[in-house]
Amino acid sequence: MRVRKSNGFMMARNVFYLNMVVLLLLNLGGTRLTSESQTDELTLTLETSEASPPTETSAPQDTETPFPTLIDSPTTTSTAATSKATNTQISDQSLSGMIVPNEVLVRFRRRATQETINQCIQSLGAEIQSYIEELEVYILNVSPGRVVQSVIELNACPDIRYAEPNYLVQITDVIPNDSSWGLQYGLVNIRAPQGWEIATGSSAVRIAILDTGIDRTHPDLANKILTGYDFVNDDNNPQDDNGHGTHVAGIAAAISNNGVGVAGVSWGARLVPVKVLNSAGGGSYANVAEGIIWATDRGAHVINLSLGGSSPSVTLQDAVDYAVSQGVVVVAASGNSGSNFVLYPARYSNVIAVAATDSSNTRAGFSNYGPEVDLSAPGVSIYSTSLGGYMNRNGTSMAAGYVSGLAAILRGSSNLSSPSAIAQQMQNTALDLGLPGWDDFYGYGLIQMDAAIGPVYVDPTATSISSPGNNAAPSPTSFFSPPTFTLTPTQTSLPTQSVIASSSPTIAPGETALLTVSETPEVTIQESPETPPTSQNWFVPCCGIGLILLGILLFWRTARRKRDFGSIRAR
Repeated sequence: MRVRKSNGFMMARNVFYLNMVVLLLLNLGGTRLTSESQTDELTLTLETSEASPPTETSAPQDTETPFPTLIDSPTTTSTAATSKATNTQISDQSLSGMIVPNEVLVRFRRRATQETINQCIQSLGAEIQSYIEELEVYILNVSPGRVVQSVIELNACPDIRYAEPNYLVQITDVIPNDSSWGLQYGLVNIRAPQGWEIATGSSAVRIAILDTGIDRTHPDLANKILTGYDFVNDDNNPQDDNGHGTHVAGIAAAISNNGVGVAGVSWGARLVPVKVLNSAGGGSYANVAEGIIWATDRGAHVINLSLGGSSPSVTLQDAVDYAVSQGVVVVAASGNSGSNFVLYPARYSNVIAVAATDSSNTRAGFSNYGPEVDLSAPGVSIYSTSLGGYMNRNGTSMAAGYVSGLAAILRGSSNLSSPSAIAQQMQNTALDLGLPGWDDFYGYGLIQMDAAIGPVYVDPTATSISSPGNNAAPSPTSFFSPPTFTLTPTQTSLPTQSVIASSSPTIAPGETALLTVSETPEVTIQESPETPPTSQNWFVPCCGIGLILLGILLFWRTARRKRDFGSIRAR
């Protein structure tokens, strides 16, 4: 007997078909949402503002590079800014002293063939000087006086990812004029003796000092120095010819508890000398970037950059990003002009930017400040190793050395290894100075060794301090105390009188200049990796599946009722 379809059956069928249509539309929408979650490879924002030198009262200004790099359909936020940027007159002469003459840094897109690369370079009349393979960056020699024009022409080429000048960097210390200033008060102020009661650092940890080199013959350093490289002279002899790098190295990790000279923050850490600055304390971003890559690939755990420049650089930031991605802690000096402008590379967010304090834990007048400052450390009249002996120096360079030494001790613990975790530990345990909480001048405050080390080294087994022979490197010994430990000062072997090196450095205060033009287009280049679809995209197919199941259930229930009803009618 033929059974007439009930209204419930037809309703269930209609619901089922409607659900299928809704599911199709929702899944199409989900695909759209997924594609929209992908981020453009590079986003460029142009903003034009009147440039003025930073002052004590003005807000921090970002003197970005004056070369708009239009890459991958950039987003321009202001038409007026674009027109002004085009009209801004920048020349090689106006950048004199801030860039390496006749050199340009270029990175081609991966789609570019070698033939395309050669044609592009030859069209400029340029030559390849060298190649930073890890960053895919060419260092080109261009015609005299054509750096700016070459950068503009190169950035117009669709096969070029970016082109920029090879900016200069400078060491960031100020030479003191009073030899009677204290010897090693800095170690007392950061509570190093109390910290050494807990741990002195592991010899398995390496601190790369990217600077003027290190004096490999110095009795307080020699036995801790590992193989390094000289990127200034392109050889494997990074001997210091200035004294700056030797001074920073001694602060971070001089041979300690040996009855000779000074003590370093980390007694155990080894030193990797990477010479990127010449005898006058100057160098290029390219050398610094190559040095960062070299040190990272050779196992450095901490990289100290007591140097800085006033211009941003994609090449330099890529090198820093590479180091951090490999687990390297990068520490840099904030600068010594006393302005509200933190220098590069300290300005980068994944670099620990260090400001300087004096013996009374007050901000040094020369110390740069701003929102990028993370931590503070002693930087006025710091007594440390130098060429031919020991001497006092001032600068955020010195302050960075203290932070690198503490970072090395923390890195030696199996409980703390990532750069962000190490930075966080130092920030959380710093002595708050200035305004309550974080501030532009001190960051999170003055590093405190015992407070930073204590929670990390919690092994209750204690060991005694051994004194290695004269001029010998200390054995890799860590000092532990129970979780409920009592910290007491430890007297270390410090010099009883000041020995000043006979050679006098020639670096003068305020030696780092900032680029200022009448109208500076501020350029922000953000290179963002593709973002995978988020878990929110699962909401759409799940809803669709739920609707299908609901439709099937209604269909089944109605069909069953129809069958039962039909069988009754048949009887």
